[in-house]
Amino acid sequence: MVSRKPLAADFGATHTFNPKRTNVQEAIKELTKGHMADFVIEGTGSSNVINDAISLLKRGRGRLVLMSSYKTQANGIDLVAMTDRGIEVRVAHPGYSLNQLDDLRRAVHLLNTKVFRLDSIISHRIDLDQIQQKIDKQDLDCVIDLPKKKEVQSYIGMLTNIGDRH
Repeated sequence: MVSRKPLAADFGATHTFNPKRTNVQEAIKELTKGHMADFVIEGTGSSNVINDAISLLKRGRGRLVLMSSYKTQANGIDLVAMTDRGIEVRVAHPGYSLNQLDDLRRAVHLLNTKVFRLDSIISHRIDLDQIQQKIDKQDLDCVIDLPKKKEVQSYIGMLTNIGDRH
C-alpha cells in the first residue's frame, strides 16, 4: 500500500491533514485565515463524511465534488449549511457527462501524454480481455491495459456506432 501523504505531495498538495490527529475544519480555517476552502473533493467513498466536507467550504459558491461511488445512502445531509453557504455540488461520474465518448477520448489522450502520472498508484494491471471476469466478480480495483493507440481508436469507434443505434 502506497503512503497517501507523500503521494499527495507528489500530486501537488501543499498541505495534508490526518483527521484522526487534527481538527481539519480548524486547520483549514487557520490556514485560510477564516476564508475556508474554495472546493473540496470527497473521495473516501463514505457517505458519512459529506457534512464534514461541507463544513470545510467557504460561504458563497464553495464547490463540493463527489467523486466516490457510494454504497449506502447519506443520512442527514445538512441542507441548511449547504443553502446558507451557497454550496455547489458536482458529481464526477459518467452520468454528469454531456458526451461520454468525448470524455473517454480526452481521458485516453491525457493518459497517453502523461498528464496524469499514475504509475505510483497502480497496484496491478489486467488485459482488456480479462475485463468481463473482473466485472462479473465486481472486482475492478485495477488498471486495464488497453491495446495500442490505433486499436483503442477502433474500440472508441465501435462504441460510437453502438451509441448511435440507441
